[in-house]
Amino acid sequence: MGEKKERAKKELNIAEVAAKRLSYRSRTSHELAKYLDDKGFDAELIKSTIEEFKEIGYLDDERFSRDYFRYAAAKGWAKARANRELKRKGVGAEVIESAYQTYLEEFGETDEETALSIAKKMITSDMLDERGRIIEKYKARVARRLFNYGYSTSTIYASINQAIAELSEE
Repeated sequence: MGEKKERAKKELNIAEVAAKRLSYRSRTSHELAKYLDDKGFDAELIKSTIEEFKEIGYLDDERFSRDYFRYAAAKGWAKARANRELKRKGVGAEVIESAYQTYLEEFGETDEETALSIAKKMITSDMLDERGRIIEKYKARVARRLFNYGYSTSTIYASINQAIAELSEE
């Protein structure tokens, strides 16, 4: 009888620790499992707690991923950067792709559109020379920002060129 009480106490303790961890912010199943493992809980107990939390809706990697794509878009990040971060957080490729498709259906802004928007905000007329071409140091600055946000080289330079063309038309 004492063994059952001890197990019940451990289960209650792990659930409290997990719920407290999730109360600060959403996490992936992998992140929570790693946290509980670092706290020294038994692997089988961690697995059952994770499954229970998934069943009751406390953990949902797809929902987390959809929210993360919204967060990444608000920061101006490309899909590639958001994908890397989600993979680092232990989310599987299929879940990430499904969440991205849902994000696109809801918001519809592609990487190319976002990169162009960022380039337009960064490039001003005083960055252009007398012939309407962007001065190299400014072009490099915009390119570095877009690269750090995870955009491909082709998207970066297409966005910069289009932003310059639109600025020149004004």
